[in-house]
Amino acid sequence: MPDRFNLQISYSIELVLQDSKGDRIHATIEKYVLKFFRNKIHELRLYRMNYFVVGPNNLKLRTTTHNLRLTFTQKTFVEETNDPSFHMNMFNLRPFDQLTNQHDVDETELLDVVGQVVTYEDVKTYKQGDDQSVLINVVLEDDQRNRIMATLWSELVDQIQHHLNESANEPLIVVLQHMKPQKYRDYLQHVNQTLNESLEQVLSKESSYWIAAKLVNLELDRGWSYLACNKCSRKVEKVGNKYFCAKCNEEESSVTHRYRLQVRVMDGTAFISLLLWNREAMQLIGKSAKELKERLFEEFHSFLHGTSSSGDKLFG
Repeated sequence: MPDRFNLQISYSIELVLQDSKGDRIHATIEKYVLKFFRNKIHELRLYRMNYFVVGPNNLKLRTTTHNLRLTFTQKTFVEETNDPSFHMNMFNLRPFDQLTNQHDVDETELLDVVGQVVTYEDVKTYKQGDDQSVLINVVLEDDQRNRIMATLWSELVDQIQHHLNESANEPLIVVLQHMKPQKYRDYLQHVNQTLNESLEQVLSKESSYWIAAKLVNLELDRGWSYLACNKCSRKVEKVGNKYFCAKCNEEESSVTHRYRLQVRVMDGTAFISLLLWNREAMQLIGKSAKELKERLFEEFHSFLHGTSSSGDKLFG
């Protein structure tokens, strides 16, 4: 968050933290402790944190519905950790039909939405005193044909104009994060905070993206798991009764099964194939690759002996 008197200076860092149950809470790193945490915390990574100041969540615009918020101090402990089973979900998407019902909308809560741009207006200029900004209104439609209007400001106008110009003959899907809801005309208008790029751009750029899509098929032609080195997680080759890891350049007596699952997904406009590695596949399936293989072996053994009640599901 920039200082209002000097936009080049950071006044604070505002965070949204999610726990293992999916619950979220707002946290603030104020100016006087920024130097301790600026390079220590990064988006979409997992941390163990302790020792906060806990106070009421009385922000005018709230990123979470939690009644409390956290404030970092010099004594706050932060340590990066790793847990492949931790469920990490960047978006908290709200259905359009819920947003168009005034009784279900809290205008102090910032929301996430995903939809197809079905129409948009010309870019407009807004003046307030000596300040001048540009804005554009776009109408979004979800998969149930519900529609809302969204207003994008300043640099985000350039971002979406680029996609609007390139997708003249193709559907444009956008994900908008941390939107302020506001009743306007016959639409629930949203004032934008951040804009994520469309699914179309996933196919043209090499980078990390979040997309909202439905899994429609498992592509198992090349299997769904592999034997991995316990040290580096790379694939190992079996040599006699042992395994050899080319990366570590040594033999391993014990290895583990890890996921390598290829899936087919769609977003309402197109299909693409995605490769899910161990952490993402565990989040989707809820079991480790080792647990799933053991379960399948038990079911297969029971099926051969006529004692399985679910063998028809495995082979049907």
